[in-house]
This record gives sequence, structure tokens and C-alpha cells, in this order.
Amino acid sequence: ALSFVEQACQLPETIDRGITGTMMAFPTSTQHMIGRRNYLTLHPDAPGGDNRYWANWWAEDVAYPYTKVIHPVG
Repeated sequence: ALSFVEQACQLPETIDRGITGTMMAFPTSTQHMIGRRNYLTLHPDAPGGDNRYWANWWAEDVAYPYTKVIHPVG
């Protein structure tokens, strides 16, 4: 079942008129889905920092999280 969902994740999906979305693979991986318990943490930069958010996706039995730094718009 997970392989079917993984294949379906590679196709663009219409979210609203003129808006489509595609699931990105996890960094350093070709996977779009994680087949184990997992959770997401969001942490802002320290005060006086660059106003970024750090998205850390933790998965069971994985030593380090998948991390994405989100920069401010503008």
C-alpha cells in the first residue's frame, strides 16, 4: 500500500482554481512518505536572527531529523 501512495505523491494535485501542489521528496531521499511513526517540530530563529523557521521532521529509528529552513518572504 505504501508503494502505491508513494507513486501517487509524485503527481501534481489541483488544490484550487489555478493552484497546484506537488509533494516534495525528503532531503537526501527519494521518499515522499515515511512508513514509521514521525512528527514535525517548528522552531523560529532566536530573537535578532534572520526571522526564519526551522522545520524538523523526526522519524522513529532515524538519528537526525529531515530539516528544511523556511526563509521570510520579501
